[in-house]
Amino acid sequence: MERSPRRIFAQKEDVKLTDAHWDVIRFMREYYEEHQIAPDARYVIKHLSQRMGADARNALFRLFAYGYVKQACKIAGMKRPRARLRTGGRFVRFGRLSTLPAGGSRFAS
Repeated sequence: MERSPRRIFAQKEDVKLTDAHWDVIRFMREYYEEHQIAPDARYVIKHLSQRMGADARNALFRLFAYGYVKQACKIAGMKRPRARLRTGGRFVRFGRLSTLPAGGSRFAS
């Protein structure tokens, strides 16, 4: 049996991949294909809630006990998700660019 990078990363993180893990990994990869950025944990929780209901948040952290960013992103082969980055006079939020108002601050004085 050929060892995939996902299985190798999972083994290094001491995670035994179940169908639920693969569901999260597939969602993350599909989200990345569409948005060109790793999904924030809240998007994964929203995805899981369609199957698990209110327990989705707890389920995500049971699946990846040492953290979504540390384990899930690594196993899925992604960099950690960016919430917001400041780049010059623009903010990048979840992969979208928005311009700052004149004066360079997004906060009103």
